[in-house]
Amino acid sequence: MLNGKRMNRSALVQVYQGGETELAFGSQGPDLNSIPSIAIKSLEILRDGASAQYGSDAIAGVLNYQFRNAPSGFQIDGRYGKYFPTGYSSDGGDGQIAANIGLPLGSQGFVNLSAEWSRNQQTVRNPTRPSALAFAATYPNLASQLPHYPGPVQQWGTPPSDAVKTLLNSGIKLDSGDQIYFFANYANIQTNESFNYRLPKTVTDSSGNTFSHHPLV
Repeated sequence: MLNGKRMNRSALVQVYQGGETELAFGSQGPDLNSIPSIAIKSLEILRDGASAQYGSDAIAGVLNYQFRNAPSGFQIDGRYGKYFPTGYSSDGGDGQIAANIGLPLGSQGFVNLSAEWSRNQQTVRNPTRPSALAFAATYPNLASQLPHYPGPVQQWGTPPSDAVKTLLNSGIKLDSGDQIYFFANYANIQTNESFNYRLPKTVTDSSGNTFSHHPLV
């Protein structure tokens, strides 16, 4: 939940019954990774049936994220890290910059804006596949077209990613004691994941091992 309101990407949470629509089961799950962490003021956790006050869908527990609501102030955070593993080249640079600003909205309101940018670089913790080495030896003129050449064709580790996340939280108190509120979230997260490598041709290495090409790939 966000500020005590249920977090859904659509009003149609679960209406599918079967057939082809069954493929969409669980498609409305909340993505907490889209929220910049600097925007969170506090987190309330209810782990049992006490959460029934939120409805039957939350009977097993609730995470209620409360967003910052300060009408003033400014904060900026930054970090950077990198791996220096034994036996491998340094890689996996991980950087992030986040900022939060609070502004007044009239005499009884606030506008609080948070933004975050992050970039994670690739980590590689594996050798290349023997089938790819055999392909490069058999077709040296095509070796440069192998994925990530001359590195592993299938990279096992953290994939490279870029992310921009923003969140706006605002509200204004009325003389009656009620409140008009508005909050919105936007995120764009791009990740380049290494998938399974498939041989374009059947090849045999110098030891006589044969690696087959699957006709469907």
